Amino acid sequence: MKDTHGRRSPLWPGPLLAGCLLLLVFSLGCGREESAPRGGEEKSREVSSAPETSSPTSDPELLLARAIQALGGRERLSAVEAFETRFVATQPGVVMRGRMRQRIPDCFRLEQDVWNAHLVHVIHGREAWKTIDGVHMAVEDYDRRQMEEQGFLARMSLLVGLLDDETVEIKGLGVQDGFEWIEVAVKHSDLGPYQLGFDRKEVLLRRVRFKTDVYGRRDRVDLTLRLEDYRNVGGIMVPFSASYLMQGQEVIQDMVEEIIVNPEPDASLFIRPDAEGLPEIIERRTRTFDGLVIQGFKDDPARLDKRIESLLREANLERTGPWHLLYETTDDETCRAVCPVVRKKAPATRPSGSERPRVDRIEGRDVLTVVVKDPTPDRLRAAEKRLRERARSLGRNASGRIRDVVWSHEIRQMQLVLD
Repeated sequence: MKDTHGRRSPLWPGPLLAGCLLLLVFSLGCGREESAPRGGEEKSREVSSAPETSSPTSDPELLLARAIQALGGRERLSAVEAFETRFVATQPGVVMRGRMRQRIPDCFRLEQDVWNAHLVHVIHGREAWKTIDGVHMAVEDYDRRQMEEQGFLARMSLLVGLLDDETVEIKGLGVQDGFEWIEVAVKHSDLGPYQLGFDRKEVLLRRVRFKTDVYGRRDRVDLTLRLEDYRNVGGIMVPFSASYLMQGQEVIQDMVEEIIVNPEPDASLFIRPDAEGLPEIIERRTRTFDGLVIQGFKDDPARLDKRIESLLREANLERTGPWHLLYETTDDETCRAVCPVVRKKAPATRPSGSERPRVDRIEGRDVLTVVVKDPTPDRLRAAEKRLRERARSLGRNASGRIRDVVWSHEIRQMQLVLD
């Protein structure tokens, strides 16, 4: 497969889109020296569209000054050097729990537990790296662009640095849909521009509109970030509910569980580990999901991926995670492919080919997992052997079935299903 810039892309890149939203939400909550759990002191009403009685914003600097004061004041926001957040992000068919740590301006670490894997994405200055269950994965152009955008969104959302940042241009856009808007353009960059909408009564940031790369789309997509449920926590107004809207439909919703501002510094969190040992075997419980099931061949994941994408379009299904091969042993030539899906709201079209999409309910199971990098038949067989030996050492009976999860061209995760 190719991404929008003609380079090879992962078969499923992981839930990086949620990270952009989470960074913006969490940064707005910064400004306290202590932890800020959910359940703050005072709620702020969501402001509906108000009559457009004021003239267009002619002074964006004045609007920013008012917004900074409404958020908590320049002194509090300027004191933020780092923060740590725990969160829950949900989108159709997927629930992600994670932890995000950022040291302003250029260190960022996002950890997420999703689809029976622990994903880590890191930016450290100009270096970017990512891992799955401790095994390094290649950083694609898609990953780098998403992580760079996350870092900028975090800095931008603090507001206080915008007026002094020579790399951005700010202009007023006037009143639209009951909000006062400014636009932030990044000089000499593919990022942005970003349009920030502030409610006219409390001058709190309620909307962010921008274009971004979304996996599987050729062109950049218009997204709207909606911030709601502001609460006064220690003198700082924090949005505890946030969601992304794409083409008018909500695609991601996030809830903040905890924020820690200026935690004890730990530079090692952002430094790429040098050595990799033997990949760890981990015991997990998979969740129940709906899966598109087709017959396939193990030796051509790219061809299978195209076939799955075609069936998804015809059946009006949306992929929610990496698909996996299901077989008895690694020596089998044929297998089934199972792709986690959710049904879209629009009606499905009738399949153009002879193959009828089949969707089964895949029940959650206990599994042992291990990551295989640069998979070859010998490496896959060795991974299966390790899993079966571990099952015997734990006194667990294996069902005999192997789930071979295709995360990318270079990364597979072998899962041994346990009885």
